Amino acid sequence: MARRPLVLVTRPSGEAGRTAAALAEAGFDALVEPLLTIEPLADAPARLGDLAGVAALAFTSVNGIEAFAAACPRRDLPVYAVGPATAAAARAAGFPSVDTAGGDVEALVRLIQGRHPADRGLVLHAAGESVAGDLAGRLTGLGYRVRREALYRARTADRLSASARDTLLAGRLDAVLLFSPRTAQTFVTLVRTEQAEDACRRVVAACLSPAVAEAVAAIAWAKVAVATEPTQAAAIAALGATVQRQDPTGFDSRERPTMAEDDAKTPTDKGPEPAPEPQGAPAIDIGAAEVVQRFGGIRPMASKMGISFSTVQGWKERNQIPANRHAEIVALAEKLNVSLAPGEPAPPAAAETLTAPTPASAPAPEPPQTFKLPPIDKAADDPPPASPRLPPQPMPAERAGLGLGGVVLVSAVVVAIAAAGAYVARPYWLAAPTGAPVAASGDTGELVARLAKLERDLAARPATPAPAAVDPKLAQDIAALSKRLGEVDAAIAAAKRDAAQASEQAAGIARDAQKRTEALEKGFDPQGFVALRTGLNDLNQKIAALNGRLDTAEKATSAARAQGLADAALTMAVAQLRRAVDGGSVYSPELAAVRAVSADAKLQATLDALAPAAQAGVASRAALADEFPAVANAIAQASLRRGGEGWWRAVTDRLDGLVSIRPVGAAVAGDHPRAKAARAEAAAARGDLAGAVTALNGLEGKPAEAAKPWLDRAKARIAADQALAALESQATASLTAKPK
Repeated sequence: MARRPLVLVTRPSGEAGRTAAALAEAGFDALVEPLLTIEPLADAPARLGDLAGVAALAFTSVNGIEAFAAACPRRDLPVYAVGPATAAAARAAGFPSVDTAGGDVEALVRLIQGRHPADRGLVLHAAGESVAGDLAGRLTGLGYRVRREALYRARTADRLSASARDTLLAGRLDAVLLFSPRTAQTFVTLVRTEQAEDACRRVVAACLSPAVAEAVAAIAWAKVAVATEPTQAAAIAALGATVQRQDPTGFDSRERPTMAEDDAKTPTDKGPEPAPEPQGAPAIDIGAAEVVQRFGGIRPMASKMGISFSTVQGWKERNQIPANRHAEIVALAEKLNVSLAPGEPAPPAAAETLTAPTPASAPAPEPPQTFKLPPIDKAADDPPPASPRLPPQPMPAERAGLGLGGVVLVSAVVVAIAAAGAYVARPYWLAAPTGAPVAASGDTGELVARLAKLERDLAARPATPAPAAVDPKLAQDIAALSKRLGEVDAAIAAAKRDAAQASEQAAGIARDAQKRTEALEKGFDPQGFVALRTGLNDLNQKIAALNGRLDTAEKATSAARAQGLADAALTMAVAQLRRAVDGGSVYSPELAAVRAVSADAKLQATLDALAPAAQAGVASRAALADEFPAVANAIAQASLRRGGEGWWRAVTDRLDGLVSIRPVGAAVAGDHPRAKAARAEAAAARGDLAGAVTALNGLEGKPAEAAKPWLDRAKARIAADQALAALESQATASLTAKPK
């Protein structure tokens, strides 16, 4: 029997197992090599909020559905899905109203335009940090109000695992299955890093779409197969048709079973009918899981049969073994003296981990607690542009923390703490000693009304899980505000004690005056009369002093209360502005909100620095880092072109434009534009935008022209970050300032 073709599955680990099982049913063995890791953002619930004003949801990937379902309990909004797989995931998540587009962003725009009038309300696009099509921009241009929220991120692998690399270099890999331009681009980069491009000349690239095929075209393949539609079933069908026509591989298509429909496909996916069981083939009368256990487990059985463990894993998960495999398994059982008779005890299987292997260099992330959906065939969405990149520089680990959305949530807690402190102190600031109520100023009354609304909203909001960790800096700010409220309470208590002491003194003087008056009534005593006058004068002075102290305490209490509420509102508004700017979206509403809650001249001047880009937003740091390799290529090519006139110059410029080799890394020395671009690329990959801008200083001519658009966007991002840092510093200083 000829060996089964071996296919490299590059999907994230959550979907790779189902794809491997579908390949096994189609007659292929699978080697799982996840090149993308999907990570839900910890602050996704805070980013979504209560969805006030949202009239519909738009999803461009199954990952977006899963991230939204885990972060928000609402299922009452209509859903517009980019394709059948995403629509199936939405229905499985509990959304009753789901409309399906034709599989790309343009089709989704047409669907929304036909089903959801622009004046009906805001459309929320729940997506990842990087998106391929500009859904929000297209809808905004048509008059829609759109809000895009990033709820998850996709991290790329930085190298191939040893197993995948050795299999490719040894010529044992027959095909690679690619589902997104980003995965294809990552695979090309890693192949170049391993210097394995020549090995790919013997490999078939099976691509989900023409965009994926374009991204993988940077290297040579034995054949590139493109699915007729963006579904897993179509991609496997294209792979099967292409592999059967490949003569050099030595595959025997006559021994490969036909592809049966897999339970991971969407209802709209179509595939060939399953192959009938061969006549006279021996039958296995026990379930697949029992068979696997009798062979010692998934990996031992795969090793004994000479097939991949993922194939056996698929049999066990579905508890079904393809009929065309029965004869082979029965023969192997007889050879190894393994009983397949029903009712006999099976040997204990070794403990196994049934998860797909991950690249050796990337530690497996802790599994997030997410909403579990039934198996869905995902056609990967939200990929970045498909230009090939050179080997990525190591990125610094992200700091763990609450995240920007979490800052907003905890800021609301700050306001609630301020409200609690004010509520506890209200017997002292609502009534003066005379019983007359103390009137709040207009600004304070407005803040009180806003605080009351916030309390009602918080009470009505569904409970959400508490974040795993709180930003230490924000926790300090909350503690500082609580301390200020305590100081106000202490000042009120001191004023009450002073009033009680003065009252006792006044009562004593009054009793003495009464005695002296009674004595005067019995007989006039000049000395007693003088003493009485003196005592009454002292009493009046002490009463006046007491009134002054009470007035001071009332004013301090009212001012501290109003300032505490204003500081909390400012902190929350600045946090909302930071989230909008970091997301790369329009932030003019958030900027106006910060202006409204503070009249401080220094703070207003800082806001002025953010105003020019408020209507368009500034590029995110992640987007700038992803774009720079293309900019570095442009700088390198521009530095090679000599210009001038004549046919010889035109020929040399054309040849220079074909050069794609340039130095990379932070250690590249020299003032040549290519060296500057290499150092800038290394800085951008580390997240050091300022370092990247500095590294490009001094560029002239065509290299400077090539770098200018990226430099302008990077400088705008740096200026925005500096202004935001100043705003946060001013808000924190106000929040932690001692009451006067």
